[in-house]
Order: sequence, then C-alpha cells, then structure tokens
Amino acid sequence: MIPDNIKKDHVFMAIKEIDENGIPASRNSTKFQLSYNNRLYPPKYVLSLANKYANGKELQPWEFSGGVETNNFLEKLGFKIVSKAPSKIKTGSEKDNKDCHVARSKGGMKNKHNHRCSECKNTIIDMFRAIFGNVKIEHKMEIKARLEDYIHESYYKDLAAIYNALKNYRGNESFVRSKFLKSSDLYIPQPGFVVELDESQHFSEARKISLTHYPKGLKTGFNVNKWIEQCEKIMSKDNNPHDRDEQRAWYDTLRDFLPLIKGLQPTVRISLLDYTWCELDPNKEEDVELFKSLVLNIDTVDEQIR
Repeated sequence: MIPDNIKKDHVFMAIKEIDENGIPASRNSTKFQLSYNNRLYPPKYVLSLANKYANGKELQPWEFSGGVETNNFLEKLGFKIVSKAPSKIKTGSEKDNKDCHVARSKGGMKNKHNHRCSECKNTIIDMFRAIFGNVKIEHKMEIKARLEDYIHESYYKDLAAIYNALKNYRGNESFVRSKFLKSSDLYIPQPGFVVELDESQHFSEARKISLTHYPKGLKTGFNVNKWIEQCEKIMSKDNNPHDRDEQRAWYDTLRDFLPLIKGLQPTVRISLLDYTWCELDPNKEEDVELFKSLVLNIDTVDEQIR
C-alpha cells in the first residue's frame, strides 16, 4: 500500500534524485512512464524514492503494486502517466537496463531477456496478489535441514533415498551445514503454499538426481518431468563451494516435501527461464488468467489453489 502522506513535493525530490543518479537497471518500467518536463520516469521507482523523503525509507517494490495503484496515486497528485512506447521524449538519466527484454546494448542492439530480471519477479508477486491477496516475501518458517531430523517420519525412507543418491553423485557427504533452511521466496497464506522462483542454478545434474528419486505419491505444484528435462538441457554447475549443487538440490527437495513436513498445499515452482513474466500486466484479467494457466494449472496441484 502506498502511504497517503506522500505529497507532490516528495515526488519532485524523487525526480531530482533520478536526474542526478539515474535509474537502476532493475527499476525501469515495462509498461508505463511518468512524463515530466519532456522526460520519462518509471512511476513505481519514483514513488519508492518519494517515500524516502516523506517517511524516511525507500519503499521496496513488493510493498505496493505498480500499474493502476501507482498510476492513480501519481495522477491524483497532478502528474501525467503515459504508456511506454517508442518516443522521441528523453528518458530521465536512464541507465542501460541489462536485466529486461527491452534493454539495448551500447551498440544499439537489443539485449536478450535475462532470467534474473527483477521486474519479472515483481510481476510474479503482483500476479499472486491479484489472485490470492496476501503474499509474504522471503517468508521464514522453521524447516529442519538435516536428514536425521526426519527419522521418525513416514516419509523418511523417501528422503533418505534422495539424500544418499546425492551423496553418491560425487562423493560429497557433508553438504548440509545448516540446521534450518533459509527463507522461502514467497508464501501464500491462503490457501497455504510456498512459491519458489527457480533461476538457472536450480537446474543441475544434482537436482535431476533428486527429482528422479521423488516418490510417486508426492504432490507437487510443478511438472517434475519438465524440471528434469530442464536439468538435462541446462546442466548448471556451481562449485563454490564444491558441493553447492548437492546442497541446493537437497534444500529444494525439502521445500518440495512441505506438504508432508508442514501440511501445506503443494509447493509451486516457477522457472524464470520459461517466460518473459514482466510482459504480463496484473491489472489485466486476461493476463491474470494466462498466468494461472502457466503456473497453477498443474494436475498435481490441489483444486483450491486453482
């Protein structure tokens, strides 16, 4: 939600800061621009900075929505919002955006869309908000990381089979060095499921090994066979530290077992390599429905998630 004590002067100060310091690559807008003095500015980033002058801290992208919410707020303050399109209007001190599919290199050629595009992640968050309302970012829940923590559970043998397969992969036996997992990317309290946003490093040989050992009855909010195919295609390698692939595959496994460990709905995984997510608009019903079909229309996902 946008604090209502942000005033026009705060926005002017934000614009001045952008003119002086430029726009971070991850904060460029994909659909709308604030037009002021023949220059264009990303509305959501402008409001993020304006809040710093009004309330002492910059608003994070996930704390409020772009599109209608941001645009209406700025228009009520008297600013002009325009659709982003080819134009002769200069962009306010804009830096090259290497993360987004509309970026251009120094030579003028378009850069390919990068799976680390922060606008894609922000769009995914806004999409889940449009569907479910409350979305928790970097949500911390107590998930034990060590195999022996589950020795008395009915699914222990399944976890042990996966763990031993990862140990046998390259002979690394001490890849679990934490007592608990770190925060999950997203958590949807109602109906209750975790969302993980998978970049390329999650598609490794170790991850393929773990996935191929999943029990048939495990409910997942993603297509396991597709993830295995992605692993075979990408074959990511992360040897810093030397057993990082095994560690990541094990921690991903535990999150996929959350329906058993925590009684949650199936864990949803979104590949950030599959789609240019930042092209979707959370304010358009047809885009929300497309998002549902791409992300939530999985046979193994509980009906109430759909």
